[in-house]
Amino acid sequence: MTELSTGVALELQTVHLDAAQLAHRFNISTKTVYNKRSSGGQLPPCINFMGRPRWRLSDVIAWENANLDHAQDTREGVGQ
Repeated sequence: MTELSTGVALELQTVHLDAAQLAHRFNISTKTVYNKRSSGGQLPPCINFMGRPRWRLSDVIAWENANLDHAQDTREGVGQ
């Protein structure tokens, strides 16, 4: 647990997204998420929870930032 400056205890929880939530975030269909996952397409790393894929929101954000940086570098000609 983490304590705020007010002295109130705050329990930090990891947020997980399911395939439908990830699809909504990326504006793609849920089927596309499953297809990309099975074909090794570009998606953030996931974990399996009770036989279903789940994506940690923190991993999704990190993946988005890394891919955004790469896309901007490519557009700006960095690394070419």
